Amino acid sequence: MRPALALLASTLLACASWSPDPDLYGLQLDNRSSQAWAQRDDFRTRLRVIIAASLTEVDATPAQIAGIRLVVKDGSVDCNGAEATGGCWDELDRTLTVSTDAGPCAELLLVAHELRHAVHGDPFHLSGGWSAVDAFRETLAAGHEDDCGRAGRRR
Repeated sequence: MRPALALLASTLLACASWSPDPDLYGLQLDNRSSQAWAQRDDFRTRLRVIIAASLTEVDATPAQIAGIRLVVKDGSVDCNGAEATGGCWDELDRTLTVSTDAGPCAELLLVAHELRHAVHGDPFHLSGGWSAVDAFRETLAAGHEDDCGRAGRRR
């Protein structure tokens, strides 16, 4: 029982240290990626545009996502004990994780998809509209063919 309490306490302390970033609509960015495009000076600016567009796409407000931690990482994502290739929403610690494996630019991250989970739930994709949300990435990428290339139109 004591190890479980210690884990809970450390998790709560870690969560308490997250501070909302008003430039990212209240999300707290934790960028763990070593991808060149995720380290560029314009990454946060592009991410802000992606988040703004995603809020509209999934019918959400900044107040609904304030305080959520957004982790951008390379490789697969551990999603509640299962491996996920594109991303995961962990409701327990209010963390949205997206993988850079989704494509060669910020616009192809599964931000809108995972934000929809965060705001509307539906962990098993039972309600309609998921294909539209996933196709939305292609629309975002189309405006950045310089570094997204044809990736935004590959589906």
